[in-house]
Amino acid sequence: MLVLTHMPVGEHKGPSIPHFDKLVHFTIFSILVLMGWRHRRKSNSSITARFWLTWGAVYLCYAALDEWTQPLFGRTMSRWDWLADATGVVAMSAILHFWSKSRQLSEPVAHAPR
Repeated sequence: MLVLTHMPVGEHKGPSIPHFDKLVHFTIFSILVLMGWRHRRKSNSSITARFWLTWGAVYLCYAALDEWTQPLFGRTMSRWDWLADATGVVAMSAILHFWSKSRQLSEPVAHAPR
């Protein structure tokens, strides 16, 4: 992802949909959060509030660093791009958090034998 976001923009910039690039930013960072969450679940580690806060901060810092370094590669830095990144991080984190909680509530509780 870091390589793609630092490649010079060619003549083709995507569809001519207003603010399409913001949708791309939102989607990419949502997928990044989803991949991190899936990795954590597969490792059988607990997913706590600390996990969400720590990794949320890491993703937000990564997004800021990504935007901040783009001018070094002939691209433009945009706080609106970072905001789209951050919105993707927060939205996917919230979706996964509440989805996980709802699954925990719907799973039957195993009772110990008497």
